[in-house]
Amino acid sequence: MPTDHDEPNQASLIQAALQTFLNAQTPEEVDALRADHPVVDTEAFEAAIQRLIDHASAAGEPDAVLRLQNRLEMLYDAQESATMTPLERAVDAFLGAADEEAARAVFAEERTLLATSEARDLMDGIEAGDPESARFLMERRALLAELSA
Repeated sequence: MPTDHDEPNQASLIQAALQTFLNAQTPEEVDALRADHPVVDTEAFEAAIQRLIDHASAAGEPDAVLRLQNRLEMLYDAQESATMTPLERAVDAFLGAADEEAARAVFAEERTLLATSEARDLMDGIEAGDPESARFLMERRALLAELSA
């Protein structure tokens, strides 16, 4: 049962998490933030970030707005990644690799997951939203087939 102390306690937890959130620079730091401050995965924390974004926007601080939005995107990515299976994470890393060389390195690290029919099926189930994405997917599917052979 909630008590009168829950609201101030949550506010102090959010304040502590915000400080760490504002200093986070990398996805790994955001992962650590989530582990150290579970409050970041609440609607109240997201609302606090949105208030900061709104305040920075109203104050005419576009750089601050962009930094906050980028960190929020990192948080959303970390939350999404936490719900992915190991196979989904491996396919995501393979697709997200900066170039073919990096994709080959991901494949080498995740060979047991990526050299499977399940990985090919998962990639085949991804639909491209535009011609450039379709070309990219076709190239990565071909690379996966080559590396899996």
